[in-house]
Amino acid sequence: MQQTVRRFMSQYNQVLTRPFLVLDAYNVLDQFLFVFLDEGDDPVVCQAYYDLDHMEPGQWYKAMQPSLSTFINRVVQRVKEGGSAF
Repeated sequence: MQQTVRRFMSQYNQVLTRPFLVLDAYNVLDQFLFVFLDEGDDPVVCQAYYDLDHMEPGQWYKAMQPSLSTFINRVVQRVKEGGSAF
């Protein structure tokens, strides 16, 4: 998944200059979730779109969740309630 996202980023001329880890890739790989690895133990989860039509001009990613722990807790809660983890 890490290499696939980086390949798509290259094809769409998108660059992240800080170290990052991809958490999920979805919607036929037109978007992905990631965290910057230089933001400490509980980084903000960001959502990125390869195609800029989905974002504000000049911005291809944005913060989605306040933190990785919040994101994980929300997914766990959703699964406990019978929902999908994805």
